[in-house]
Amino acid sequence: MMLETEFDSDIDISRARAPIEAFNDFAEFAPAGAKAIYWRGTYLANYTLAEYARKLQIAGLCELVQRRVTQGRKTEFEYIAIKRRAA
Repeated sequence: MMLETEFDSDIDISRARAPIEAFNDFAEFAPAGAKAIYWRGTYLANYTLAEYARKLQIAGLCELVQRRVTQGRKTEFEYIAIKRRAA
């Protein structure tokens, strides 16, 4: 499953039907510096996805960051992977 994007800006894989596969494609095919939003919410509820993200970070393929998104009284986070180098 290859992502159909040019990676010009942040890509959103948080709503993908198969988020691990989409994350894997991002890690394999995205250029260094590309960003993927892999979860949105008040906390990262998908344990499997969180573990996969940590494995990619430990392997040196990406950095994991959060972005706070506030809308009125509601605050959520975007969990973002930033590609470091080619797979």
